[in-house]
Amino acid sequence: CAGVVGKLMPRYCLFGDTINTASRMESNGQPMKVHMSETTYDLLQSFDCYKLTERGGTIEVKGKGAMKTYFCEGYHEGKSPPALIKSTGQLSTPAALPPPSNAPRMPPKGYRPLASAPLVKSSPNGSIESSPGLGGLGNSKTTASEPLLKKLNSLEDSAV
Repeated sequence: CAGVVGKLMPRYCLFGDTINTASRMESNGQPMKVHMSETTYDLLQSFDCYKLTERGGTIEVKGKGAMKTYFCEGYHEGKSPPALIKSTGQLSTPAALPPPSNAPRMPPKGYRPLASAPLVKSSPNGSIESSPGLGGLGNSKTTASEPLLKKLNSLEDSAV
């Protein structure tokens, strides 16, 4: 799974079984060795050309329990790797791409540009205020952004 987590500082996070397993294997690995699960070990063992060693012991993976893992340390002397490993799954063929066009790109249907907002600047005391004299924006009359500016100023004052 993946998604955006957090309100104050949103960030994109990956989580789930595969991520937990990869994280545990990374933290329990060794430099310059390929760390693999038992399933991958069984698959590579069938080619009889890789140097595969048991890691020794098990690692605890959240949601899976104890997991036996292995290292791949290269090829056996005198044995060449397989020329091609074919996937056992069905791969979909990508659709043909249309030829490139020099025509200008149009915005997507339903696209609406953002409304122009009045320019704001920071005052010497650090509060935010409207910029005066910008074609009617930010003048002494209340603008649509005035409540937002007041809210931002009050948040700044409470944070200090």
